[in-house]
Amino acid sequence: MRSTLLQLLTFVVVTITSFNSFAVTNWVDFEVINGHINLPVTINGVETRQWLSG
Repeated sequence: MRSTLLQLLTFVVVTITSFNSFAVTNWVDFEVINGHINLPVTINGVETRQWLSG
């Protein structure tokens, strides 16, 4: 009984802790200008901003 409970607890802990790493990404700096979201981008070494459309 104790072995089964320990296995179940181990499974639950491993499952829950692994969900935290699935969707981890770096945050992107953005600016809202006149209601439009602008993202910083670099194209061929030239830094500019891209308008994000929905």
